[in-house]
Amino acid sequence: SKLKTGLRRPMQAMFMQVDAEARAKAKAELEASIAENHVLVYTYPLSPFSQEALAILKATGATFKEIELAPEWFACGKEASALR
Repeated sequence: SKLKTGLRRPMQAMFMQVDAEARAKAKAELEASIAENHVLVYTYPLSPFSQEALAILKATGATFKEIELAPEWFACGKEASALR
Protein backbone atom coordinates (compact mmCIF):
# COMPACT_ATOMS: atom_id res chain seq x y z
CA SER A 1 0.00 0.00 0.00
CA LYS A 2 1.05 3.63 -0.45
CA LEU A 3 1.10 4.26 3.28
CA LYS A 4 3.42 1.33 3.92
CA THR A 5 5.77 2.38 1.11
CA GLY A 6 5.67 6.02 2.16
CA LEU A 7 6.75 5.23 5.72
CA ARG A 8 9.50 2.79 4.80
CA ARG A 9 12.03 5.29 3.43
CA PRO A 10 11.94 7.74 6.35
CA MET A 11 12.21 4.85 8.82
CA GLN A 12 15.17 3.36 6.97
CA ALA A 13 16.92 6.72 6.84
CA MET A 14 16.37 7.24 10.56
CA PHE A 15 17.65 3.83 11.58
CA MET A 16 20.57 3.69 9.16
CA GLN A 17 22.24 6.71 10.71
CA VAL A 18 25.09 4.91 12.38
CA ASP A 19 27.70 7.12 13.93
CA ALA A 20 31.41 7.00 13.12
CA GLU A 21 32.29 5.40 16.45
CA ALA A 22 29.91 2.48 15.86
CA ARG A 23 31.31 2.01 12.35
CA ALA A 24 34.89 2.02 13.65
CA LYS A 25 34.06 -0.57 16.31
CA ALA A 26 32.30 -2.75 13.74
CA LYS A 27 35.27 -2.50 11.37
CA ALA A 28 37.72 -3.45 14.13
CA GLU A 29 35.53 -6.41 15.12
CA LEU A 30 35.30 -7.58 11.51
CA GLU A 31 39.04 -7.30 10.96
CA ALA A 32 39.78 -9.22 14.18
CA SER A 33 37.32 -11.98 13.26
CA ILE A 34 38.78 -12.33 9.78
CA ALA A 35 42.35 -12.47 11.14
CA GLU A 36 41.47 -15.14 13.71
CA ASN A 37 39.42 -17.51 11.55
CA HIS A 38 40.04 -19.37 8.31
CA VAL A 39 36.32 -19.68 7.69
CA LEU A 40 34.00 -16.97 8.91
CA VAL A 41 30.28 -17.34 8.21
CA TYR A 42 27.79 -14.52 8.68
CA THR A 43 24.33 -15.98 9.05
CA TYR A 44 20.79 -14.72 9.12
CA PRO A 45 18.65 -16.92 11.39
CA LEU A 46 15.59 -16.85 9.13
CA SER A 47 17.53 -17.76 5.99
CA PRO A 48 17.33 -21.35 4.76
CA PHE A 49 20.56 -20.71 2.86
CA SER A 50 22.39 -19.85 6.06
CA GLN A 51 21.10 -22.98 7.75
CA GLU A 52 22.09 -25.14 4.79
CA ALA A 53 25.59 -23.65 4.68
CA LEU A 54 26.05 -24.33 8.40
CA ALA A 55 24.81 -27.90 7.98
CA ILE A 56 27.33 -28.52 5.19
CA LEU A 57 30.21 -27.06 7.18
CA LYS A 58 29.28 -29.11 10.24
CA ALA A 59 28.88 -32.31 8.19
CA THR A 60 32.36 -31.91 6.72
CA GLY A 61 33.90 -31.22 10.12
CA ALA A 62 35.19 -27.83 9.02
CA THR A 63 36.39 -25.43 11.66
CA PHE A 64 34.53 -22.16 11.36
CA LYS A 65 33.17 -19.25 13.30
CA GLU A 66 29.53 -18.26 12.91
CA ILE A 67 28.41 -14.69 13.44
CA GLU A 68 24.65 -14.39 13.55
CA LEU A 69 23.31 -11.12 12.24
CA ALA A 70 20.26 -9.69 13.96
CA PRO A 71 17.10 -10.38 11.99
CA GLU A 72 15.72 -6.90 12.56
CA TRP A 73 18.50 -4.43 11.70
CA PHE A 74 16.59 -1.43 13.01
CA ALA A 75 16.12 -2.92 16.48
CA CYS A 76 19.64 -4.18 17.08
CA GLY A 77 21.41 -0.96 18.07
CA LYS A 78 24.09 1.16 16.44
CA GLU A 79 27.04 -1.24 16.66
CA ALA A 80 25.10 -4.31 15.53
CA SER A 81 23.55 -2.27 12.72
CA ALA A 82 27.01 -1.17 11.61
CA LEU A 83 28.27 -4.76 11.75
CA ARG A 84 25.35 -5.99 9.75
